[in-house]
Amino acid sequence: MKIAFFGGTFDPVHRGHIQIARSAVKRFQLGQVLFVPAYIQPLKQGDQIAAYHHRLAMLALATQSQREFVVSDLEAPNDIEVPNYSINSIREIKRRLRKADKLYFLMGIDAFLGISKWHKPSELLRECEFIIASRPGFSMGEVAAVLPEDLRPRKDVLNIARKQKLDFSRDPVQTIALPGITLHLMGDISEKVSATQIRAAAKSAGKARLRSLVGEAVAEYIRKTGIYRRATQNALAVKPERAKAEVIELSKHSRRMRASKANR
Repeated sequence: MKIAFFGGTFDPVHRGHIQIARSAVKRFQLGQVLFVPAYIQPLKQGDQIAAYHHRLAMLALATQSQREFVVSDLEAPNDIEVPNYSINSIREIKRRLRKADKLYFLMGIDAFLGISKWHKPSELLRECEFIIASRPGFSMGEVAAVLPEDLRPRKDVLNIARKQKLDFSRDPVQTIALPGITLHLMGDISEKVSATQIRAAAKSAGKARLRSLVGEAVAEYIRKTGIYRRATQNALAVKPERAKAEVIELSKHSRRMRASKANR
């Protein structure tokens, strides 16, 4: 089976995330997309984000209608308050895979542009092939230039590659193959949604705008819980005991949902 790891804060999950996952399923014949919300995102430590159990619950609601989508609590809260590093999660997933399975790392172009700041980025890029949801206007050279220095092509090669604009009109997937790493860039992504837009919509009285950004089920969850109106009460500093209890319950729901999907 082809499986894609899709990590992030998902604060909250929105239509852009779902479109990226659907496009990846279609373009790469994926059997499964693992949505893995991070409890502590290394590059967002100190930022105020919704509590883990809320983000996990919204993912369960947003993904329940698509058979290939599975929500994972791999990066759930535990007794050790340390950041969730993607390389550790990827290695743990690979340890569980069968020999015939193939793992991809799915992400958006904005996140990829900061890949050199990640924990052990070179090792991570060598662990599996990457699927990156791109946008028009980027060149092969601009994408390759953000790689860690030990994986980056020579300057003369980059200069030539910067002239090669990604043209998704002919092929919706463009591939950059370098020694030890493979990057697949998808260009058929049109949904542009930001967390700022969602928070503004959540605080306003207009329900239709919020539904257009996150979908009906997630919009209703946000409305009922008021998580983006009462941010200080639902931030990362939620009591670990409460978070763990709710994560366990949501994980049971996720497993029941996976079993239901498998029997369809």
